[in-house]
Amino acid sequence: MSVIEGTLSDLGKHDPLEQIFLCRETAISAANVGDWAKCRTWFQAGLEASLGVRGNRLRPMLIGLKADHALAAYRAGDHAPAIAEMGDVLSSLAEIDDDTSTKAIYCHRVVHHGLLWMYAQV
Repeated sequence: MSVIEGTLSDLGKHDPLEQIFLCRETAISAANVGDWAKCRTWFQAGLEASLGVRGNRLRPMLIGLKADHALAAYRAGDHAPAIAEMGDVLSSLAEIDDDTSTKAIYCHRVVHHGLLWMYAQV
């Protein structure tokens, strides 16, 4: 078992916010080496950890995490579910006003960029 896989099994030792950041950073690392299946797995673990986060303060980040998961799924070859998930992301994006914070503005722009990339691939 690799160190990263061991980390996935030990996620419960951290609070949900730490889990989200750990999963996100590990997913990015997997993407950087082109392992889209592991990237997707780590984004999924981050989404599961996000269920333990209360309040709306992190809503832009969690929407972005879901968009990242959809893009990783698409890159891993699971096209139809990825496109459906991106539809959910767009619906969620309507819940945050892009004028409320820098995080919200960034989330809107990056999700739209990812959507354009996915559209070009389709």
